[in-house]
Amino acid sequence: MDIQKGSADNMETKNMKQIGSQTQKNTRVPNRILVNGKEKKPRKMGIQIALLIIGVVVAIMLVTNGLNLFISYGKLRDSSMKQIEIIADQTQGEIGNWLKMNTYVMESCLDYVNTKTSQAGRIAYLTGIKDSFSAIPKGMYMGLSGGMLLYPGVERSSLGVNYNPAEQDWFTQIVGKEGIWCSRATYDTVRDSYYITVSMSVDTGDAVLAADLYLTEIEEKLLELATEDQAEIFLLGKTGELIISSREEWRRQNFSQIDATLYQDMQNKNMKESYPIDGEDQIVAVADLDQLGWKLIIMVPTAAILSDCYSMAVSAGVGMVVSVLILIILVALVVHAIVTPIHMVNDCMGKVAEGDLTHVLKVTSATEIGSMMTAVNESVGSVEGVIKNMKGAIQTLTEEVTDGKEATETLEERSHSIAQSAEG
Repeated sequence: MDIQKGSADNMETKNMKQIGSQTQKNTRVPNRILVNGKEKKPRKMGIQIALLIIGVVVAIMLVTNGLNLFISYGKLRDSSMKQIEIIADQTQGEIGNWLKMNTYVMESCLDYVNTKTSQAGRIAYLTGIKDSFSAIPKGMYMGLSGGMLLYPGVERSSLGVNYNPAEQDWFTQIVGKEGIWCSRATYDTVRDSYYITVSMSVDTGDAVLAADLYLTEIEEKLLELATEDQAEIFLLGKTGELIISSREEWRRQNFSQIDATLYQDMQNKNMKESYPIDGEDQIVAVADLDQLGWKLIIMVPTAAILSDCYSMAVSAGVGMVVSVLILIILVALVVHAIVTPIHMVNDCMGKVAEGDLTHVLKVTSATEIGSMMTAVNESVGSVEGVIKNMKGAIQTLTEEVTDGKEATETLEERSHSIAQSAEG
């Protein structure tokens, strides 16, 4: 009987050790995860998700902004070309109107001069209108084929002793002909301005009415127009002399000496879209003023376009930073909503692994995460039920073993009693 009892006690002790050993095996090692059979430190999934989303969005924004800047640069360049064309049209219009207005004035004066046959009447008329026109500060003058000069605005002696109007181009090129003759631009050092000589033949065919048209007013208008449009204007004479220049240091120079390549391309009518001038890239357009034989050059620095692009890039950068900050906040909220329930499930399963089956997850969402948490609760409940059933079965088995031991002891006692009786 004592041997059987000791055997039962040994079995119970062995079972307890196995349970204890199994519990020890189920205890988790903190901060370690088996990945493909290798231990690794756990990582924060929320941070990985956030970095991935933000990285992808920032990359998309950078590519998009880069493409927008590239497209914007092309559009701004095209816009600058159109702006140059508009400036050229306006400049041509200003010069054309200036020339037409002054030639119309001269034609009106010529009509009146044609009605005067006496030299005294002509001189009186020219003297009377000497100070009437701002573009003709010296007044109009008349040359006769005999060498006489009617010029109320200038002393004859100032022109030189041998000055003969009948030998000058303004006389010989138009006398006895119809129309208007215009000379090349000449620089007046006293007035610090270029002027052109315009002449017309008198009806008698032996005299020419002429005037020196100064470009002072038209120069001011053109430079003002260029300043408003952030461009540079250059007006070249027939031989390349700079009649009007937005750059003070280029005044009274020949453009062929400033930029030989651009000047040669103008002469050959083989213009490029841009030229490096004084170390700065310039968008250049050229227009011909056929009536005067001049050339108009309009320049806009590409740096102005790049400056506009830079401003756009700064604005886009600020917008992108604000967007990224908003994105970080939204991603943080989304990741928190996803990762927090996962952490709760992870903690719950950790406690289950340590033997605590009493922990119940609080389900706060009807989404897939809520379904997962409900399934975890149900799984833990099922495991707890299985363990309770196992405990009940073990208890029943233990009671049956105990009853068997008591029955065996009773049978042994009876057998011993019968044996004693038989011996007696």
